[in-house]
Amino acid sequence: YIPSSFVPNFQDTDVATNGLFYVLKNQYDIHIKGGEQKIWSIAAPVYLSKILMVSVQTPLLHLKRRLDTDKQFHFYSVIFATTEAHCLQGKF
Repeated sequence: YIPSSFVPNFQDTDVATNGLFYVLKNQYDIHIKGGEQKIWSIAAPVYLSKILMVSVQTPLLHLKRRLDTDKQFHFYSVIFATTEAHCLQGKF
């Protein structure tokens, strides 16, 4: 979650091409200074299996992340992923 006042017109931004951190740095002058993440392995409950289109009890990664910026806010993300076909990858 990123406060909209720091990223005007973010909904029109293409983060798929260059990545979120690149866009934050180059379009909004927001720099990531550090953070914390927690990672769990869970079995997909019914509600997530429907959203992710996987079988109930499929192994998933559950990530919670807090990123610190050089502005006066932190931003948070929650991710559920299956890594069967793709890996999680990123640069900080």
